[in-house]
Amino acid sequence: NVAAIDFGEIHSISSIDNNGNAIIITGRKLRDIKRFRDKEYGKLFSKRIHITKGSIQYRKYSKAIQNLKYKSDNQILDCVHKISKLYLDYCIENNISKVYYGDLDSCTRNTKGKMSKTVNHKLNEWCYGLLKLQLNNKLSRYGIEMVKISEAYSSQTCPHCGHRHKPVNRNYECQCGYKQHRDIVGAMNILNFNEKDIHIERYKKLSYLRID
Repeated sequence: NVAAIDFGEIHSISSIDNNGNAIIITGRKLRDIKRFRDKEYGKLFSKRIHITKGSIQYRKYSKAIQNLKYKSDNQILDCVHKISKLYLDYCIENNISKVYYGDLDSCTRNTKGKMSKTVNHKLNEWCYGLLKLQLNNKLSRYGIEMVKISEAYSSQTCPHCGHRHKPVNRNYECQCGYKQHRDIVGAMNILNFNEKDIHIERYKKLSYLRID
């Protein structure tokens, strides 16, 4: 069987296979960790900026910043491991031998000045590269191939009629009446665009998973 992944900042992995088995693994816990870390960073940096550099108090704040980074990095890595393990279980359960995923390198690198500060901040904190690495490590052990392809228009194209438009919320709604979760539409199109004998418009089963 063959599957396709649509990576996301909110939903880390949205995927569907040629039999219509779909899975969404949310990355909300990752976002919570990063938001808490950023708030604590702000508090520590705002206090340290008023302290004489090199003083005992300055070094205490610097040590606290390092400890916070170490702790949050470990928490993020643990989440990525859990997300990739859940997807590995999905692949094994559905006998997946190949997984297509979109090339996001161009939109996650060198974005300074191209987008708003808010969007740039989200992209810079997105664990896309780390998640892709962990997925490749785990899937390759079971002989599952990851294939990078262009995901151009995958989230904009209607799987039913082929009309293109940008969705404005989490649900994709086409003028033909077709409705579907936006990230699942992206995964469907990645699969449909790259497998000639496959055309998926609906999922048969959807699993929505959260990490502990």
